[in-house]
Amino acid sequence: MILLEAGLGRVTYLRFQEDGLALYAHEQRSGKVRVWQGSQCERLHPNPFEEYTFNQVLIQGPPLQFIGITREGVLHRLVNGNMESLPLSGPVGTSSTLTFDPKTNLLCVAGKAIWKQAVIRRFDLNQLHERSLIRSSENRIVALHFSDDGNTLISASRQGMVRFWNPQFDSAEEDKNKLTLDWIVQTFFWMPTKQSQQAEIPFNDMIRDMILTPDDAYLAVALPRQVSLWRLGPDKRPESPHGDLMEPISTVNCLAASPDGQYLATGSRDGSVQIWDIASARLLRTYTWPQGAITSLAYAPDGLRLACGTSRGFVVVFDCD
Repeated sequence: MILLEAGLGRVTYLRFQEDGLALYAHEQRSGKVRVWQGSQCERLHPNPFEEYTFNQVLIQGPPLQFIGITREGVLHRLVNGNMESLPLSGPVGTSSTLTFDPKTNLLCVAGKAIWKQAVIRRFDLNQLHERSLIRSSENRIVALHFSDDGNTLISASRQGMVRFWNPQFDSAEEDKNKLTLDWIVQTFFWMPTKQSQQAEIPFNDMIRDMILTPDDAYLAVALPRQVSLWRLGPDKRPESPHGDLMEPISTVNCLAASPDGQYLATGSRDGSVQIWDIASARLLRTYTWPQGAITSLAYAPDGLRLACGTSRGFVVVFDCD
């Protein structure tokens, strides 16, 4: 076990570099990104991101791509060692989550609009402009992911709804409906955008997190006392329930899937981390961290290490047997 200090607040985001030689963490209270390098996780100081205070971050690669949105609503993007900045209009600084498709350079940011209803803002980073909104009828989106092929965007709301969207829907089609009753209802009452929604899965409880396995075979949804697994079809839409993981010993905060798609890690409020076999929905192992809740998780690319962010600013790295 390796213990790292990221700050004083919740560690909300963790990501290993694709070669496994660096670990990135975002700490909520300070908004700072910390970086550790090497097998012993030595702190990189200074790092390229320390001068910024971020509300949300996202790291992908290879090649390494860093996307961060500051609390002032400025997007910073590091590509091939160069940092680009783009001021974003609207309430982006209070965004709840974001995701990025490197195939299309489409960035999706979940935030709130009028009457505190959730919207997904789409930014084309090729042309540096904003495309039309995707609107949801819930008031907070807690997780947002692209399918591997980039053709499906999946959102999960705190109110218990998972929605499947077409992220590339033609905004011109929406413009045709302007000044019609349907357009007025959708715009002013923030109903789901019909042109973009493909499917949905309702749950009877609050959703705390949602992820896709690396092969897009399964969707995992964290509810307070269980994790629901769904099989996805070739079109990346829900096919059938796979089963529920019914034994989490505390409220589940976060999820992570192993790189080979065989295992699911759940992080809980009581500091426990449980490892599950996805195919059999069987509990394999439990790790325990006694000082604070587990708030984020990330597997190393080789699947041999699991990083766990905590509510008290620590990052714990466990060896996976």
